[in-house]
Amino acid sequence: MASLNNIDRHIITCSLFLITCSLFRPKQSIWFDHFLDPSKALDCCDHEILLQKLYHYGIRGTPHKLFCSYLSNRKQCTKLGDTNSSYMSITCGVPPGSVLGPLLFLIYINDITQASSFKTTMFADDINLHMSVSNVRTLQRKVKDEIQNIGQTNCQLITTKPVTLY
Repeated sequence: MASLNNIDRHIITCSLFLITCSLFRPKQSIWFDHFLDPSKALDCCDHEILLQKLYHYGIRGTPHKLFCSYLSNRKQCTKLGDTNSSYMSITCGVPPGSVLGPLLFLIYINDITQASSFKTTMFADDINLHMSVSNVRTLQRKVKDEIQNIGQTNCQLITTKPVTLY
């Protein structure tokens, strides 16, 4: 039996979610879904914010110093053929290919549910913002307010897949 790749799993999950929502939504309502794929955001995690979140979640003392050391003074270069670029400091992102990278990323985005006025569903690295409203004008106003809120909190949407059901 062939295994599903990540894209297939994502499509199946989104489809099942949308079918379920359409079955249980109130009549005469507009259901709005916004699927976020923050997988590329691994490179955008601000180290200072990540360290503050680790401290907030109880990682203090020696373990916190270990994470500070793990994330600081990292450098990288690019190699093309026989030529290397100069080394540059890395001030954001989680170390690629590391075991800790995905865990640190989940800690970094864990509070996104509190940053949005939409109902938020998270599974692994998939995020779904959704709401049900009675009319299009209300939906437009709420989406506009949410975009302004995102701008004020300096959040970045990396890749989005908007879906609207009527």
